[in-house]
Parts: sequence; C-alpha cells; structure tokens
Amino acid sequence: MNRKFLSILLALGMTCSMLGCSSEKSEAKKQFEMAVASLEDKEEKLDENINNLQEIIDAGEPVLDESVIDNANEAIKNAQSAKYEVPEMGKEVEEIQKQTKEIEAISYEEQETAIEEAKNALNESIEKYKLVDCPTEDFVLKRVATVEHITGVQAVTEDHDPNGNLNKAGSYTATVYMSCDYVNKDELYIEPGEDIVDVGTDGGAAVEVYTCKEDAIKREEYLAGFDGTIFVSGSHKVVGTCLIRTSSYLTASQQKEIETAIIEALTKLN
Repeated sequence: MNRKFLSILLALGMTCSMLGCSSEKSEAKKQFEMAVASLEDKEEKLDENINNLQEIIDAGEPVLDESVIDNANEAIKNAQSAKYEVPEMGKEVEEIQKQTKEIEAISYEEQETAIEEAKNALNESIEKYKLVDCPTEDFVLKRVATVEHITGVQAVTEDHDPNGNLNKAGSYTATVYMSCDYVNKDELYIEPGEDIVDVGTDGGAAVEVYTCKEDAIKREEYLAGFDGTIFVSGSHKVVGTCLIRTSSYLTASQQKEIETAIIEALTKLN
C-alpha cells in the first residue's frame, strides 16, 4: 500500500469520526432544547396557578381565618423560589447530556399541590366568613341548636330584650341565647317563669349579631373591660360580625369547647 493511498484512508477515517461527533452533538443539542421547552411549559402552568392564587389574595375578600392568607403568600413565595434557572448549554456532548438529564428531572408538582391546597383553603375561609357576615336570626337559631350540650335556644325580641338594644344604632340586629347542660342551674338565680332569654348568657352562651365587624369589636372590647373583675360575664370572641359569648359559670375548658362548637356550627359549609 503506497503512502498516498494510506493518507487518503486516514483522512477519510478522521472525516467520518468528525462527522459522527458532529451528529452526536447535534442530537445532544436537540434533546437539550426539547428539555428546556418542556420545562418552560411546566413553568407556564405553575405561573398560571400562582397568578390565580394571587388574584384571590388581591381581591381582599374577608376570611374567617387570617392565617390562610399568610399560608397562601408563603406557597407563592416557595413556588417562585423553586423555579429552575436553565444554564448556558455546554460545549461538550457529555456536559450537554448531563444538563439535559437535570432539566428533565425538574418537577413542580410539589409546588403546584401547595398552591392548590392554599387556594382551596383560602376560598373555603372566604365562604365560611360569608356565613357569619350579618347572618339572619333564623340562621343562627337553626345552627346553634345543633351544638352538643346546648339544650335550648331563644332569640330576643324588641318586647323581650334584657338589654333593650335590639336594632338600635351600633347595637345588635339579633341575639340568640342558649342554655347548656354544663351549667349547674342551682348556681343561677332563676325566678319562676323565667325563660332562656331572661337567664341570658349565664345559662350557657349567646350569639350577638351586628351589621359590621367594627360594632362587634366595640362590644367585645366593652366586655373585655370587665375581665378579671367580679363583673366578668364569661368569654367573648368576635367571628365575622358576630360576638360569641359563653357563660362565666363554665370552666375555662368548657368555655373553649362550647365557643369552638358554636363557631363550627355557624361556619359549617353545606
């Protein structure tokens, strides 16, 4: 074999080898670009979910539990920080292939689940708040009557209202008193013929309904002024535009139990 022919063969071999490398690199680049495109689709979907949740937050509708807003903001923050920054494509085939595998492995399922759960919790809290935003007397009567340990319910009327403030400016639009079997009736000063309204909050609990949350808060602050004194009237908590009260004749744990049960009954979604 002469030298000229050998040189031709070597040249052909090198060309084939170079062509092979070129083809392999082209394929690696193609796979890299496909992985990036797929990742962009995933991020677009994630951004859509983030925007949907952000819109609900920005709408500013009142919620029953303020913590759901903090949780929603945290879910958005975590989702944003989880986004993968695509590196500049490498120069060598092995480096490009390694980058492609890393990109293909990226998943935002965990973040999407957190966003969805936060959205559901936020929407649920909004709907629950609506139930305690100026509820009707009839609604309150029906709901609290289902609470365990509540043995009777009665609403005040303008002709039968111990405080005489029904429907007056800044006062309650409805008050429902409840009797509770936890309360020892022997400790109460009940005159013959007195009903649940006459006994009042002492007999178990009460729900006072106001036209706005600010009025309910004012009433709660007034009652709080008697806490720790001989005039203490039991526990009190504002929920929506309602003031939930429990008897001072209940123990602290019983007050919490009844208060929680009343809130759950009022805010139960169908």
